[in-house]
Amino acid sequence: MESVSTIPAQSHPGSFSLVESAGSRGDDVCAIVKRPPRTLVTLADGAGGQGGGRRAAELAVLRACEVFDGSSPPRDVYEWLVFTTSLDEALCGDRGAGLTTLALFAIAGGELSGVLVGDSEAALLRRGSAPKARWEQLTAAHRRPLLGSGEAMPTPVLPRSIHDSRLLVASDGLWHYAAPRELRRLARTVEDPQDLARRLADAARLPSGALQDDIAVA
Repeated sequence: MESVSTIPAQSHPGSFSLVESAGSRGDDVCAIVKRPPRTLVTLADGAGGQGGGRRAAELAVLRACEVFDGSSPPRDVYEWLVFTTSLDEALCGDRGAGLTTLALFAIAGGELSGVLVGDSEAALLRRGSAPKARWEQLTAAHRRPLLGSGEAMPTPVLPRSIHDSRLLVASDGLWHYAAPRELRRLARTVEDPQDLARRLADAARLPSGALQDDIAVA
């Protein structure tokens, strides 16, 4: 499955969503929730080849959005870790849910923090920094077990400044099928979120224009 969310991390102007499936039904779900001065970016990539992946992804994103919008949302990365562990147990107990990755990032006060489960990754493009430090890849320490197994090991993404930065969140399909140099070039040069989302998705297509896997862009 392939899924990417893109949002200018500093100013949070209008966001854009695009979902395309290689088959009749995709397993990717993503959402961007803005409650100034806070923003939530979350993405789940349901495991294919087994039942319930789509349901697990939907429930993971829905629950993250509900908690973020609730009366007592998580205040820091450690509380998001507690949430993710609880979510893992809940999905494990849901007989209709399978397994899913999760990439979750909360943005507030000029800082980003979050949680990663599985092989969905993120990257920060730091426009004003030295050339070698401009692209920071954020990956989970453990690719398995996935969320819904009851044994997931979420990786915390500790707070870091997002000043003059752009955040990209994507599942493994984008990183596997699009050339890294092209992804970095697009992130540096394409300013409009809608145009960037479409062009990132296009970078993962075959020469025929066909998709090798599902793509969701938000």
